[in-house]
Amino acid sequence: MEVGEDGEENARRGENPDLLILIFDANPTIWSKKGNIDKCLQQILVFLNSFLLLNHSNQLAVLVNHPSGARILFPPSPSEIKHSKTKLKALVKAKELNLVGGTKSKKAELKRQQRQLVLEQTPTSRIVRKLAEIASKQSIPGKSKRTHLAGAMSLALCYARRVVAETESKGRFIQPRIMIIDTNSAMDREKEYVPIMNCIFSAIKMAMRIDSLVLSDSDQFLLQQASDLTDGMYMRTSDMSGLLQTLTMVFLPSNTSRGILLLPKASEVDYRASCFCHNKPVDTGWVCPVCLAIFCKKLPVCTMCNTRYDIKSSKGGVKRPRIATVGLSSET
Repeated sequence: MEVGEDGEENARRGENPDLLILIFDANPTIWSKKGNIDKCLQQILVFLNSFLLLNHSNQLAVLVNHPSGARILFPPSPSEIKHSKTKLKALVKAKELNLVGGTKSKKAELKRQQRQLVLEQTPTSRIVRKLAEIASKQSIPGKSKRTHLAGAMSLALCYARRVVAETESKGRFIQPRIMIIDTNSAMDREKEYVPIMNCIFSAIKMAMRIDSLVLSDSDQFLLQQASDLTDGMYMRTSDMSGLLQTLTMVFLPSNTSRGILLLPKASEVDYRASCFCHNKPVDTGWVCPVCLAIFCKKLPVCTMCNTRYDIKSSKGGVKRPRIATVGLSSET
């Protein structure tokens, strides 16, 4: 069956293909303490291959979140695809020429090189190879060892928007979703509160779910909010032995299948916001009436928009920041 015919068959069944964008946190500092990244990666690769088997039209993208930056491991870039096709054509041509007068060992070597080149383009081989290349690079002295989730989420949103536009231009439809496998604690993500919230609001506008799996002993309140606001799944586990079961039973079902399945939901979601002065979660704080910046203590001047609160208004009063209970509502 052709790809186009397969897509039409899935559409008649009400099964639209999914675009899964996986963001994997590969912070070497944290994984050196956990010490089982190989076992974790093997289970994630099984999950990714299972996702591709669900639907012939499913698409996959894998991003690595590393202290050196966020990078796309799979799929390869257009230039890499073009280079691989050129190299494969050269091997096929050389193999055809050696079928007539080439030696047996030469034919076997060309066949091996052709098979190796094809295997290198599979998701499993490419992801493992690219991760090894990133891990082999030495860190720059003085550079931050934290991973920046906001940058990886922004890259994922841009990639999803491009794929959706390309798919719609061909008269087809695809449902994108983001899955985040994070290992950092909540304290490491508080400084990214504003950019991460901007990414969450962009995902809501694009009707894109954000699934979150936190491999830690403590919850990530930002990822809790991201999954709850986008109708995604959030789970936390520190047991690597049951990681594959969690990935398969909770995060593998498509957007269409989730409507008929009874999946676990977070009992409580921490909707506290982070203050703009110390990047700490606050229950009650001061909100600037101009830019809506949140502060944990009263300030004479807003550090975000430079609004002065001690200037008397035209009515003779004093312009003060408003006191409000800080938090988001899942209904907004």
